[in-house]
Amino acid sequence: MLYVRLSVCNVAGFCETVKDIALVAMGRYDAIVFISGYVGFKLKSKIACFDCQSELLTQRVLECDYPVNETYDYLSKIDRGRLTWPTDLMVDLVVQTIVIFKSLTGDRYGNQFRTTGNQRSILAQLALQRCKQTCDLSYQCSTCNTTMTYIVPMCIKIVCNISLNNYT
Repeated sequence: MLYVRLSVCNVAGFCETVKDIALVAMGRYDAIVFISGYVGFKLKSKIACFDCQSELLTQRVLECDYPVNETYDYLSKIDRGRLTWPTDLMVDLVVQTIVIFKSLTGDRYGNQFRTTGNQRSILAQLALQRCKQTCDLSYQCSTCNTTMTYIVPMCIKIVCNISLNNYT
């Protein structure tokens, strides 16, 4: 099994980020759902257990718990049968990580965050803290005994890479 270890770094200067996120606007939710599906696609190769995968991914749009609206309509229009559809939990994990990222790159922490050398570690640690506070991570697989707290850092790492690679 692949282990993802988040680097330990000093996040003391950014601790208030986890509390300050209420003011961050998320923007277009259809893009978040699409990114969540991409994160799920990347996770498929790292998670061998089907039961663990099914906590974060679904194969069909009809299995999603999402309301039928323009957000998911967009994804269904571009899906030619090969897109990975995220579950609510996957979308929540991606949203929480992006919210932390937007807070770190905003006015309050932007200059400090830009000058630090370990941006991914800071983002990942704060996102993990936030996900533990806001998401139900109590799942433990009955097949392989893997816990969600083992899988979540892998998800966060992918979202961190996407966010930081597109950060200008």
